[in-house]
Amino acid sequence: MLTVLGPRPAKIWSKTEHALGHGFAGTPFSNVGILYGLGALRDGVITAEQFVDLNAKIGGLDVDAKPAATRLAGDDTAVANAYRSGLVDETDNLNQVAIIDHAGPDPGAAHDFAHTWWVRDRLDRAHGTHANQVLWFGPAPLMGDPGWPTEALLAMDRWLTAVKADHSRAPLTRKIVLNRPADVHDRCQYAPGVRVAPADGVCLPEQAQTRFGTPREVAGGPRTNDILKCQLKPLTREDFGLLGLSDTQWQRLRATFTTGVCDWQKRGVGQQAVVAWQTYENANGGVIYGGQHMGPVPRSAG
Repeated sequence: MLTVLGPRPAKIWSKTEHALGHGFAGTPFSNVGILYGLGALRDGVITAEQFVDLNAKIGGLDVDAKPAATRLAGDDTAVANAYRSGLVDETDNLNQVAIIDHAGPDPGAAHDFAHTWWVRDRLDRAHGTHANQVLWFGPAPLMGDPGWPTEALLAMDRWLTAVKADHSRAPLTRKIVLNRPADVHDRCQYAPGVRVAPADGVCLPEQAQTRFGTPREVAGGPRTNDILKCQLKPLTREDFGLLGLSDTQWQRLRATFTTGVCDWQKRGVGQQAVVAWQTYENANGGVIYGGQHMGPVPRSAG
């Protein structure tokens, strides 16, 4: 990650980094400006006092991922490099891939099915379609159904065989969509032996499969969940006109967000398309932090 993200700037080095003489990998995210619990406040789940208190005290993390009193500003260079490298998959090139994503519940852990929906939302945003992506969701933890790993492998083999046999002049992205077998479509299985899918064969996130949200979504962030560091806008009381904040609570909120709050309508800081096929080594064998495009594919002279 040090090579991919780049080192932390010297002005924020810890004692350990000073002792080593170099920075650790930059931090590719920030929580500055996030109005935690805003959706819960609007829904009446928490009180205005709880909302203000949460944001005043939530703090952030230090370079060792230990709780810190101040929010985490992140490193802008590392944030940009996370996008450029594909560490955050914005799906710029993912329409060139046939996808069968089968999964089951993993509540509260790293494999929640929400990740699958983020990919679908990003595909729709980037390409206007997710026709190259198939989702299977079932009740078995992680895999959805014990038989799906084998079934998905066989289904993918049929799909790619059909793509390979298509000798038309259509681009690969179109061939993947056109040659998807008719029986390879979304599945939503909520109980053993019971499969449910809408008439158009597309699972919906509002249906019974797990799609847990994130604190950033509750704060107003996008469903694509790909803004590592938000751009800021001024905090205005008009945004909280009907949410019952007292004058004292408002002043406390202002003291918490002196630089502003997240403007989720704008792309994130450093958010950009992936730079495919990068090299992280220069001609002399030195490191290129953040990578550099490799250029056109060389032609054989033979």
